[in-house]
Amino acid sequence: MSRRVLVVDDEKLIVKGIRFSLEQDDMEVDCAYDGEEALEKARTKEYDMILLDIMLPEEDGLSVLKKLRATPRTAKLPVIMLTAKTTELDKVAGLDAGADDYITKPFRLGELCSRIRALLRRARIQKPEAPSSLSCGGITIVLLSSRAFQNGRPLELTGAEYRLLS
Repeated sequence: MSRRVLVVDDEKLIVKGIRFSLEQDDMEVDCAYDGEEALEKARTKEYDMILLDIMLPEEDGLSVLKKLRATPRTAKLPVIMLTAKTTELDKVAGLDAGADDYITKPFRLGELCSRIRALLRRARIQKPEAPSSLSCGGITIVLLSSRAFQNGRPLELTGAEYRLLS
């Protein structure tokens, strides 16, 4: 199963190198070049991890990270800060804002890929169990029993209708 990574950095050459390396490692890669684009992609697509620069146009990486952590859908998404900010204070700020790892530029692509694989392994192990039911707009689907309800009343569905609905 291919893992999907969002790489967020305004330095296009760095993004190109990272993208090439991750694709060689059988990962799908999307790219964003500023904070607003990163947030939009994180809101509309599913990712297994985000690589995030701090110094970005439009909205800085720390602000993006705080918004990701404040949104239930992306709150537990693994994030590695990838930045030229190298002081201890910068590293502490990134990790305290919710980053799972902090790598300073310049970096080696081999080490970056290894850290990504390690974090993805840990994230896969910690994934919560699938929900037992889904609800939206008054409709509830009980996944274990393959039953559906609308406003508490059972729905009579064919197998195809149930699969479509769920």
